Amino acid sequence: MINFIICTENKPLIKKILSALENTMWKDHYQVHIFSEMQDEIILLAKNKWNQNIYLFDLQCCKMNAVKLGSKIYRENQGLYFLFLTDLLEQGLPLLSCGYPFYSCLVLDENFQSNLEVRLKEIKKELGKTNALIVRDKSCNYHILFHDILYITTDTMARKTIVATTYGKVKISLPFYSLKELLGDQFVQTHRACFINISHVRKIDYQNRNIAFDNEEIIDLLSTRAVCHIKASLTSYNDKVVNF
Repeated sequence: MINFIICTENKPLIKKILSALENTMWKDHYQVHIFSEMQDEIILLAKNKWNQNIYLFDLQCCKMNAVKLGSKIYRENQGLYFLFLTDLLEQGLPLLSCGYPFYSCLVLDENFQSNLEVRLKEIKKELGKTNALIVRDKSCNYHILFHDILYITTDTMARKTIVATTYGKVKISLPFYSLKELLGDQFVQTHRACFINISHVRKIDYQNRNIAFDNEEIIDLLSTRAVCHIKASLTSYNDKVVNF
């Protein structure tokens, strides 16, 4: 789950940020937390290593020192993104000596929302480069490394996504359509309801439309349209597959 922590008293600014998030980020895969002053909850969010946190701090917010707050948060969790918002670009210069990395400093002008959307798309690509599927499902947090995943499909009756791993299967409440942007390049969509990890494939029977994995499990979720894409991916990720 991605947390967007917005720190500002500026209500029109909050509206623009929310609109930018809606235009750029994965639906049902992020939460928004809004603060107008420093609270312990902001630090607590940073301590949760399961989530990916993105902070948007208004430097003009009079109820907190955004730079000092960012320093405290960074000490708790260094896997964060900071975006500072300012009326004047020159105010971003002191941030270079703040002692911790920040992603961008954006000017609150007429182009603010479009510039923010560009930055959010860049961050989205970076988040997509993770080596794990990270999902918060009710009270349970899943951190499933890509190399442990065999394939992912759906349970239409339960309206769940099934993640088949080398250890077993888990069902999570993550929309199947959102997976494409979350998975690494070693995953190939073989069916409208299936992604496979090509590095775990042992045999592909194109005639009978089934796929065998290195744990000897076999699935039949292979569509005709996916064959060419699979063959191209095998060249990059797995040259030991038996094709017939």
